[in-house]
Amino acid sequence: MSYGLLVVGVFVIFAFMAMYFMYLPRCNEYSNSLQFKANMLAFPYIYFLYVLGSIGAYFLLANNDFVEDLTLKRVFLPLLLSAVIYGASLFFYTFSLSLVVTACVALTVWIQPIGIGNVFPDISLWVLRLLLIVFFSVYCLGVKIMNLLPHTFIIPQSIVAVGLIVIGIIGAAPLYTAVCAAVLLGAMSAYMIINYYSVKIDLDDGACISITYLISSLLLMNVGEFNFISCIIFTLVFWAELIVAVFNKFIGERRQSLAENTNYYLAAEKYSVAVLSAGMIKIGLIVCLLGWFQLFSVNMYSLIIVSTILTIWLNGSIGKPFRGLRSLKEINKEFVSDMKKNIEDTKNIFNKEDKD
Repeated sequence: MSYGLLVVGVFVIFAFMAMYFMYLPRCNEYSNSLQFKANMLAFPYIYFLYVLGSIGAYFLLANNDFVEDLTLKRVFLPLLLSAVIYGASLFFYTFSLSLVVTACVALTVWIQPIGIGNVFPDISLWVLRLLLIVFFSVYCLGVKIMNLLPHTFIIPQSIVAVGLIVIGIIGAAPLYTAVCAAVLLGAMSAYMIINYYSVKIDLDDGACISITYLISSLLLMNVGEFNFISCIIFTLVFWAELIVAVFNKFIGERRQSLAENTNYYLAAEKYSVAVLSAGMIKIGLIVCLLGWFQLFSVNMYSLIIVSTILTIWLNGSIGKPFRGLRSLKEINKEFVSDMKKNIEDTKNIFNKEDKD
């Protein structure tokens, strides 16, 4: 565990420092000239660091902690496909880009071995692969609704990275995926700090899709590693916002775009960056705790359902007028109080049955 913590720490610091010192001059240059150049795009820097980190980790680590062997194509193909996705985002419109992303996700799913570590043994492999393609295609393409500010995109994706890092450090996932997640965490954190109080250069949608694809490729590496339900739970901040956005667009508020129907859109209009970020981090850490707890659960489905409902509720607390982040602490206390009450009620029921 200490070895994993050391390795992950080194990669996080390396990625953070490298991204910060490479990208800060570009942002300052743009702030001074207000003339945008191709070398000011953020994703090429993040991608470059990710390539170095993932290849370096492959050759530096033993990689003997995989249930299903890590092969070269599982390492290198996602690197190629993420570049393809980003290149397509620069030239293609929505429909064509959707086809490219779906094809890349399908290839990534296809190369993953799903053996004894499969947590869905009752589902046919063909059906499971199809479900994974749909799930991660929607995840990659739908993540644009989170790109309101760099914070509303980066914090949820960083939470996924933190979730992977922790389960990698404790040995519940391969250390390789934790190290790759650490590189993304470091690079994304540096970008957000540079653009924290004043957004100098926005993340384009293509960058968001490509980063999410890289995260998806790491999650898919765990599809045969016994921990995949936890990986799904780590992404619930996005899925909760997507569910709310679809509901509001077609039934509720009915604003023009899906992004405008999210709770984070409402929160971004009302609260400062510091308050918004603090609330998102709190919610993300709760999601991470639920994902880590899933590692010790024998039930594959109940916790993810409860986690989804809870995440929708917590995200909703951010967007509520005059409550939102101001009362998030109170809402957390209320939730804990409800949990304690439910536990007490359950104990009373069992005690009553024992007496009978």
